[in-house]
This record gives sequence, structure tokens and C-alpha cells, in this order.
Amino acid sequence: MRMKTRTFVKSLLTVGIVTAISGTQAAELRVNGFASVVGGKTISDETLPSGSDSTFGVAPSFASNDSSSYDDDLSFKPETNIGLQLSSDLGSGLSVVAQLTAVGANDFDAEAEWLYISYDVNSNFNLKGGKQRIPFYMYSDFLDVGYAYHWIRPPVDVYGSAFSSYEGVSGTYTSSLGNWDTSLMGYLGASDSDEGTFGDIQLDSLWGIVLSGSNDWLQLRASYHTADVEAADVTGFGTQPFAEGEEEGAWFASIGAMANLGNFFIGAEITRTGFDEVFATGVSALVDGAGGIETGVDETNTWMITTGYRMGAWTPHISFSANASDYKADDLDGNGITAAGSLANDEDSRETWILGVRYDFHPSAALKVEYTDRSDESDNTFVTAFGKRREVSTFAVGVDVIF
Repeated sequence: MRMKTRTFVKSLLTVGIVTAISGTQAAELRVNGFASVVGGKTISDETLPSGSDSTFGVAPSFASNDSSSYDDDLSFKPETNIGLQLSSDLGSGLSVVAQLTAVGANDFDAEAEWLYISYDVNSNFNLKGGKQRIPFYMYSDFLDVGYAYHWIRPPVDVYGSAFSSYEGVSGTYTSSLGNWDTSLMGYLGASDSDEGTFGDIQLDSLWGIVLSGSNDWLQLRASYHTADVEAADVTGFGTQPFAEGEEEGAWFASIGAMANLGNFFIGAEITRTGFDEVFATGVSALVDGAGGIETGVDETNTWMITTGYRMGAWTPHISFSANASDYKADDLDGNGITAAGSLANDEDSRETWILGVRYDFHPSAALKVEYTDRSDESDNTFVTAFGKRREVSTFAVGVDVIF
């Protein structure tokens, strides 16, 4: 109850700050919003060891909160959300922006996803300071706004990070090169998340750069990010997830493209995550037992490709995505022993097909229907221990609106 109260108070403060600034400067307060109402369930899964259930996690894909995953009961919690964006132009290039979002996966507790001051230094260079969206992906700026894309959800094999926002500063330089609009963004800050299965994790000394360009039919984007990851002991396993102390370096890179060729579109994005030391997970702990966690994730590679065709108000589409984490042995708990580890040199992986259709039945609303089929492509070590726990199909129907 204390956490919910604190969140609610922070949300009220956010609204109050933006409203106060707007009122003081006699500037107009602009309010925009979005909402998604989505219901879904799993419709098939692979035989699993006794006492376990197959689920499909969406918000984020490895969250420990049961409300963020579909199972064989119809649920509207994982992907139903509502958001309000408040902005006020104070003149002379200065503005303030806040975005409040409430999602079913977090019991609809309102959170301030954005709260920053923006200043246009000139027509090409912009500075921002405050809480902003981490620009990991092509769709980062509008991941919460379902109306902005053709899926019910972008493929969670790729877009599954538990970190959505950071507190810090950013600078963006925009220019034109021939018929290309280009931008270069850099940022510096910190972030934390307690939504994942590892408990509270912080990203310190977080920084990144994003280069993008677009013309009338093609959009290209590349990014690189790095941070010092700080985490508490893995709950229940009695050992730290990193080799030396509680902080290790990590990096993340992505490349994406989207082409619009008349009514036909095709897009793709590839991401790669790596750690200075392997990252121990609950899976490796369970397999390797009480002798110590001596295997963990070395690198994770994800990619997706999507295509569709716009036929008036209808947009049928199909997508394929994959996620693979490579495990290796290391001295994770600092005891001077590097065990062979039953997961060493193995891969934990999954592949997903998405088949769906979007129907724009209203200028501000879209109906979406989606079937998702995931296969577990993990090495035999994982399958022997856990069955094909990622083998699951889902069906979901949703309505997205903007206002």
C-alpha cells in the first residue's frame, strides 16, 4: 500500500508541476492521450515438468509479475494501458513535458514515464533534462502507444527490456542531407528497474548514441549504449550475479530499418547485448545447484522481421522474431572456482511467428486481432531440465485509441 501511495503522490506532483509552470507563464497546457484495451490467453503449450505452467510474458518479457503474462485463462491485464501526455510551450524554445502511464501489468498504478524540460538551442540542436525514454529501439519513443504500430505488441523477443526510462540529460542534432532528414542523439544518465526476475537492478553511468536517417520511403537507425549494472544478490540463491562485487559493465547495440513501398511495408531490427562478466540467471542457478552459480549469460542476440500490406482500412501483417542467449562458464560468485557448469556453451533460445490484422474503423481507433506461435529452440540441457517451457501459442484481441 505504501508503494502505491508513493506512486500516486508522484503522479499528482507531476501533474501539479506541469500545471503550475503552465499557469505561471500564462502558457497553454496541451493534453494528449492514448489507451489500449487488450484481452488474450494462451491456447496451446508443450508438456512441461509436473507443477509448472507455460506462460507468455509481455510487459516486459521476463517480468516476475504474474499480471504481465498470459496463461490459459482470459486476461485483460498484461497489455491494457492508458496514458496522458501533458506539455506546455513556455516560448523562446523552452517547454516542459510529462507523460503518465498506467498499465494493467502493474495493477494500473500511474507512473511518470516522462518528466523533462526541453530547450531548443537553435533550429538544429535540442537539449533535454529530466526523466526520458531510453532510446534502445526503433519503437522506443512510442512503445506504450499501441495505435502507433500495426501489432498489438512489438515482438517481445526483441522489445523485452525491463528498463523503459532514465533520469539524465540528452542532446539531439538534426539536419538535412539532400533528401534525407538525419539526427544524432547522445544521452547520459542512470536508470533502475524492479520489474524483472532478478529484483532491483540499476544502470549507472548509462550513456548512448543514436544515429537515424529517413527519406520519403526508408527509415534507418543505429544505436549503441553502455552502463555499469548494479544488482543485489539473486533472491533465493545466496550468491551475487556478478563475478566481483555487485557491479559489472554491459553494452547494448541495435540496427533497424523500415521501408514503405506504396501500400507494402517491410521492416527489421537486430539487437545484441553483452556483459563484461557473464550474468547469472535463475535458470543457471537451478541447473547448477547448491555448489554455486558458475554459468551465466554471456551475450544475447535478438532480431525480428515484419511485413504487411495496407488495403484501405485493413492491414494484414506477418512477423518473425528470435531471441538467443549464449551461456558460458565463469567464476561468477568470486570463489576462485570456474566450474564446467551444465549450461556452459549452451544456448537458451526461442522463435516466434506473429500473424495479425489491423482494422482502422475510426480516425482515432484501431481494432487488432493477433495470433502468436512460439517455439522453444533451446539446447538439450534446457529442454531436459525444464521441458519446452517457451513453447506456447496465444490469441489476443485489442482496441487502440488516441485522443
